[in-house]
Amino acid sequence: MIDDINPARGPGRSRRRRRLAVLVDDDALEQLRARLLRARESPEAIALLDAAREHLDVALAATGEPARARATLWRALDAAYDAVDRYLELLARAAEVPVRCGPGCAACCTEAPPVHAIEGLRLARALLERADGGERVQRAVDQARAFQAMLLARAQAAGADHVMTRTRLYRETQEQWRRSGRSCPVLGADGRCSAYAARPLACRVYVSVDDPAKCDPRHPGFATLRRPALWASERERSVERQLARLGSALSLPAAPNLQWAVAQLHDHPLTSS
Repeated sequence: MIDDINPARGPGRSRRRRRLAVLVDDDALEQLRARLLRARESPEAIALLDAAREHLDVALAATGEPARARATLWRALDAAYDAVDRYLELLARAAEVPVRCGPGCAACCTEAPPVHAIEGLRLARALLERADGGERVQRAVDQARAFQAMLLARAQAAGADHVMTRTRLYRETQEQWRRSGRSCPVLGADGRCSAYAARPLACRVYVSVDDPAKCDPRHPGFATLRRPALWASERERSVERQLARLGSALSLPAAPNLQWAVAQLHDHPLTSS
């Protein structure tokens, strides 16, 4: 976006240029949305999401067969997320999404991203396979407690008895958490995810097409960060419903975010498989 304020030109012209830049940016995003819509309807894209759902069906069936549940469950989940990754890569390529994210770009890794319970279990398992897994899990536990304290303080100040995740109070807590600058417990010292293959869906679909500097919540342009909706269609949401059913089938406790989920699920029997 143009943000060039030159006293020699006068304030009126500067404002006109900024308005023009906003119109150009909005038009570019609208064109991107149209390209994404076309990409979603391609036979290849539909086939990849169908494949993801089929693998999740296999995982769901495995939850009812304890003797083979562990190996089959994890294999099916790995295959499902592989199909999702290929689907997202296809969308980005076909719609010409100018993704600015990359390895080591970790400004967004100060989130408390939403997760499905099965994703929290899968992530906890992946962390515990690492030599430093215990330390990372403890970091998640500590962050979950800090987030809960932050949420409780806001709820008490608002006189709320309970907080749902889709409320303004919870969203404001998420924003406060993001601005506190705590790095994700899964983030490595090199700025890369230490459990990249097991990262949740929310992390996979979070991309920016803007200046990477704006991803830092302390940047003045953070509020206007441009992010295309890579995951918004009914067909895509059906994958999430299957993930939710998996958590229910395994009687996993629900958790609103990554830190909370790992804190609750790191000692679940399935993490030791």
